[in-house]
Amino acid sequence: MSVIDANLLIYAYVETLPQHTTARPWLEAILSSSTRIYLPWNSILAFGRLTSKTNLFVDPYTIQEVIRIIDSWLQRSNVSVIEPGPRHWEILRELLANHDVKGDLVNDAHIAALAIEHDATLYTADRDFRRFAGLRVINPLA
Repeated sequence: MSVIDANLLIYAYVETLPQHTTARPWLEAILSSSTRIYLPWNSILAFGRLTSKTNLFVDPYTIQEVIRIIDSWLQRSNVSVIEPGPRHWEILRELLANHDVKGDLVNDAHIAALAIEHDATLYTADRDFRRFAGLRVINPLA
């Protein structure tokens, strides 16, 4: 099982970012594979929030484009939204308490807890995730 962080989704769709040329083919390949892909709501919503910001990108996506892209992911047979299970708070609480988590890292801890609870590997280019014990992290752009 693979969980995908927002940064890889954004890099794959924003052509002006330097990571685009590596992220787009990787994302297309993994989405087209038989690998089970899980997208956290945090990643989906961050993609929509950031790629539609007019003060962040020269040519941001419209919300209609964002919806079309997200629909294209969720309509694939190997892609699902990952949800917290019964151990989520226990795992998240431990990550928050033991890894100097504050501010924006709270969302990262939530995504890490989802991946740990579901015994999944997190794909991200964000080095902050390496702080979480028990989380398998792969940077496909490295």
